[in-house]
Amino acid sequence: MLPSEEAWIIVRYVAGEKQADIASDIEVSSGRICMVIKKFCNEWSGVNVEYGRHYGKARRQCALKALENYYMNTDGVIERPRPVWRSTAGFSTHDYSLRIYSQGRHEHAWLLRAEGQTLKCIGDRLGVGRQRASQMIRWQGERVARAIKRMKMSIEVT
Repeated sequence: MLPSEEAWIIVRYVAGEKQADIASDIEVSSGRICMVIKKFCNEWSGVNVEYGRHYGKARRQCALKALENYYMNTDGVIERPRPVWRSTAGFSTHDYSLRIYSQGRHEHAWLLRAEGQTLKCIGDRLGVGRQRASQMIRWQGERVARAIKRMKMSIEVT
């Protein structure tokens, strides 16, 4: 995605629009929107919102600062993103990319739950139901548990 397309997403996010609404408008997952926000903030303001645990108003402030830096250091062009990974039939042409976006979305749900958000709140934020949010959290938790188990094994072996 081009920086000008990322800026279009950030403008809508800073204006207060929900990530799920932005995602449905341009036909991508809300996890992809979350990833764009993280990348844009990191590149244009130097703030890593993922590891700094910036959520809600703090994340919007980081995005606003990044957007100001974008305007100051570029020509300020903002373009609506083009859905490049969808075929004309509506099927995915890049399964790997979609899997990465899906994993990002699951991670986002898992982190929101770790912050104490309710399943209903997480579902509303991601544009899914309570049950789907629960599934996403469970799958990400299992993925993290496997990674930790592999990490312990590799530490003991070396």
